Amino acid sequence: MNTRPVSFPKHLSNQELIAALPLLVRRESQAIAELVAHLAEVDARRLYRDQAFPSMHQYCVDALHLCEGAAYKRITAARTARRFPIILDLLADGRLHLSAVCLLAPHLTEGNHSSLLEAAVHRSKRGVELLLAERFPRPDVPQSIRKLPVRQPPPEMAAPSPPPIPIARPLRPPEPAFPPTSAPAVPLSTPVPPSTPPPRPAVVAPLAPERFKLQLTISRKTRELLDEARDLLAHQVPDGDLAEVVDRALDTLVRELRRRKYAETEAPRKPRQVEESDHTRHIPNHVRREVAGRDGHQCTFVAENGQRCPARGRLEFHHIDPHAQGGPPTLSNVTLRCRAHNGHAAEADYGAELMARRIAEARQGRQGRGARELAPGTVQAPGLFDAPESRA
Repeated sequence: MNTRPVSFPKHLSNQELIAALPLLVRRESQAIAELVAHLAEVDARRLYRDQAFPSMHQYCVDALHLCEGAAYKRITAARTARRFPIILDLLADGRLHLSAVCLLAPHLTEGNHSSLLEAAVHRSKRGVELLLAERFPRPDVPQSIRKLPVRQPPPEMAAPSPPPIPIARPLRPPEPAFPPTSAPAVPLSTPVPPSTPPPRPAVVAPLAPERFKLQLTISRKTRELLDEARDLLAHQVPDGDLAEVVDRALDTLVRELRRRKYAETEAPRKPRQVEESDHTRHIPNHVRREVAGRDGHQCTFVAENGQRCPARGRLEFHHIDPHAQGGPPTLSNVTLRCRAHNGHAAEADYGAELMARRIAEARQGRQGRGARELAPGTVQAPGLFDAPESRA
């Protein structure tokens, strides 16, 4: 099948490029809905058997060359859409995505499918998970801490063993090897040192409207800290509830981080009055504290369409009138910006080429000596200013 060659749309203006994306997304949604409808009919007629495949999934992977995950989502959506055809319309106009259909599928019935599908419209995957936790709450998972087994490298990949060293006492028997997996083989030229299995990705999944499951891999040091915290809280948390221990630990950590980054404290000192004429790079604590509260600990960049940046991480103090151009560190001139939009403003003020050159020079200068630790709420200066803030 011949396809039209695709090239990067460098000829489009910024406005045309942004305007084209919703049209492409709608076109993709329509194509996905049509693909799901065709898969549903092929599945219903079992035509995959005529194509010499034992299952619909095998047909999608081997004949249509979909990856396993993509095949699963599309087949699940196809079979669910045969039960509730309205799903095809929701997919076609982009009100539902495939991940949402897969999450909703086990819970849809003749009695609830209309209201449940309507409630899931335009929700992200996480939003659908929260919706299902509200409608179909699950019990709390039992608390457990277990040690992960140590995976030894295959014999042909292990590094050469050093000559044995005489010892006066017997060695402890080695721990059992990690069970073999179906992971792809690593070339023999790639050294694979003995290591523990790669940590599983952290999981934060909703169980009920106010309950979440947290699953992650921690180090031995973290385990020891967790045990010590539980021991120290024995009088206040006699049952040693891990969820309560983690909640208190995070509450203390967040308070400390806010104190360092935003100068938020229960007993703040009397602030020194900052005049508009003060040409200092230091942002007083009371200004940082009031800016953080006023801006709600969120980036304040607002697009032309009124969309505010949702970022709450990597926030930096941003001078509306740049300090290098005489902007003072006052409440009216300082706001919160994420690192991306702080850098975006610097490029607008000083030019993207100059900022890129300064950043490259700063990175080159840090090689061999490491990056300096920055003050809370600041970003490494790319050589444009003399202080550890890009625009603050």
